[in-house]
Amino acid sequence: MQFAITFRALLGLSLVVVVTGCATLWMSQEERLRQRVVGFWEALKVGDLVAMYDYEELSRDPEASLQKYVQSKGGVRYLGYEIKSIRLVNPKEAEVTLAVEFLFPPVIQKPVRSEIKDFWVRIGNTWYHTRRKPGKQKS
Repeated sequence: MQFAITFRALLGLSLVVVVTGCATLWMSQEERLRQRVVGFWEALKVGDLVAMYDYEELSRDPEASLQKYVQSKGGVRYLGYEIKSIRLVNPKEAEVTLAVEFLFPPVIQKPVRSEIKDFWVRIGNTWYHTRRKPGKQKS
C-alpha cells in the first residue's frame, strides 16, 4: 500500500513538472521577456541588487562582478512601474516602454512619473536587461 501511495505521489509530481516545463517551452518570446521584465523591475522596486544583477547582460561578462555592480547603483528609489509596450526589434533584441514612478532623494522629495525605454537582449533562450539600444553592437 505504501508503495502505491508513493508511486502515485511521484507520478503526480512528475506530471506537474512536465506540464510546467512544457508550458515554458510553449511561451512566446514576448511572454518570456515580460516575465523577465517583471522580475527585474520587482527586484529594482525593493532594492534587491543581487537579484537585479542576475537579470543584467553584464552578469554574463566574466570581467564583471556583483561587487562593482552594487557599487554603481544608488540614488534613485523606484516606487512603481507599468509595462506599456513590448516591441521585439528582432529575434535577439527588444525595447520595452514603461511608465515609472520614482524619488531621487534628497533632490526630489515628491514622486516623479515618467515614461522610459528599457532595452533587452536575448542570449540563448534567456532575456537580459542591457544598457545598449537595439541595433548597437556590444563594445
